[in-house]
Amino acid sequence: MKILLISIVSIILFSQCCDDPKVEIFTAFAESTKNGESWVAKGEFYYNYDSTKLFSLFFDVYLNEYYTTDHLSFKNLPLLKGSYIPVESSWYTRYDTAAVNYVITEGGDALAVSYILDTNSTNNIIKIDSIDVSNKMIYGSFLLQFIIDKSFIPNYPDAPDTTFFSKGKFHAKYK
Repeated sequence: MKILLISIVSIILFSQCCDDPKVEIFTAFAESTKNGESWVAKGEFYYNYDSTKLFSLFFDVYLNEYYTTDHLSFKNLPLLKGSYIPVESSWYTRYDTAAVNYVITEGGDALAVSYILDTNSTNNIIKIDSIDVSNKMIYGSFLLQFIIDKSFIPNYPDAPDTTFFSKGKFHAKYK
């Protein structure tokens, strides 16, 4: 009887411990011209943890299967057609404010260069161009300019002072 009771309790505990219905990952793709060169990234679509009304997109460019070179993220976007002026993403960014982040990493997770959004630029915009509700697809475009974060000592000497993403397009599958 004791073994049966322990087994039932274990099954209940372990069957619920790993299910987190609020975190969902989907496939996303982006392409742009970055500083005059072609840039193509793969990524994920996430609903924000506390809401299905806001989402975030995380895009990575891989040199090989395990080595990330670029990481661009869009955060706190509503699942609504429209234009959004982003702010620099930080720990202090309001959860309902569109935000962006761009870094270069080495070895998959070592931060090589940190960039901040160039708030002097009037070019920064993310657009949700269309939403295909029958196929659960979102399509958008972006134009972003970043400057190197002077408070971070770069570990990548060839990093440009300014990074400009133009003609950016993205699409993502959502649920």
